[in-house]
Amino acid sequence: MFRNYKSELNSKWAKKGLDPTQRYKISAGQWVVFLEQRSFDDFKALNESKSELVKRNKYHHHLGTGGYQRKLAQWEQEDEAQRAKGFAGAP
Repeated sequence: MFRNYKSELNSKWAKKGLDPTQRYKISAGQWVVFLEQRSFDDFKALNESKSELVKRNKYHHHLGTGGYQRKLAQWEQEDEAQRAKGFAGAP
């Protein structure tokens, strides 16, 4: 959640030059520090390289933070429910 919060601050506020101190519980001093952290050349280079990496992905996952392993149990339950209803298509 914190990573999403920082990402939203960066993409929706910092890159657009807006001030989020009225919307979020962040002080003006914290906002200045946040902007300073994102102004370093190392951060900009890392951000650009990660953006290029994401653009090369052909298939983006939609499994959430739990990933494939956590979805297996859910899929097994769904398959059992399908079998119980008599659907032949369920494995």
